[in-house]
Amino acid sequence: MNLLKKTATGILVLALVLGACACSKRMSLDKISKVAEECGLEETGDEERLQKDVGAAQDYNEMVYYCSDKPKKAQKIYDIVFNRSNTYPAAEVTTAAFMYSNVINSNGDAVRENAYLFTFKSNKKANEFYEMLVRQMGVLQVVQGKDKYSYTLYLDHVDKYVIEQGMYVEGNTVIVVSGIGYNYNDFSMIDRLCKEMDILSPESAK
Repeated sequence: MNLLKKTATGILVLALVLGACACSKRMSLDKISKVAEECGLEETGDEERLQKDVGAAQDYNEMVYYCSDKPKKAQKIYDIVFNRSNTYPAAEVTTAAFMYSNVINSNGDAVRENAYLFTFKSNKKANEFYEMLVRQMGVLQVVQGKDKYSYTLYLDHVDKYVIEQGMYVEGNTVIVVSGIGYNYNDFSMIDRLCKEMDILSPESAK
């Protein structure tokens, strides 16, 4: 009996250790919050404001972020950002984050940056979502790779605009970043986020 108790205790301790390790992933809400605060983004829980930001209906100098580890709120963020028309999988999301910056740079030009994090209930659902985003890139020239995480990067100079996008998946978590500006060094929020999470920035596709 004592042996069984010791074995059970050992398994419980091991499970707690592994659980703690699983929580210390590179893609986390804590890192989103840290970068958002460093970049001067305002935290908000206003879903109507979120909808306006997603629809690019806000004025310039809008800098906000919204994080939640509560499944109902996380699902709401996912639905607002990606599933407004029910065209994306109705996957169950457990945590979500939204970062939005739409500002005027030192040259007087508008620069827009977005970043999203979604943690799904399973690795399978996360990969399905990631693969769907990749397919939507269509015939665009992208850079892809896989190491500890999988990534798809897009970078282009169209007329006077610089456009970049990055999609990443690790385990059950997906990160999406995108930006439109005028210079390769316009995307300070995205660059800082990629550095904090130790993932390749879209500018690596040069």
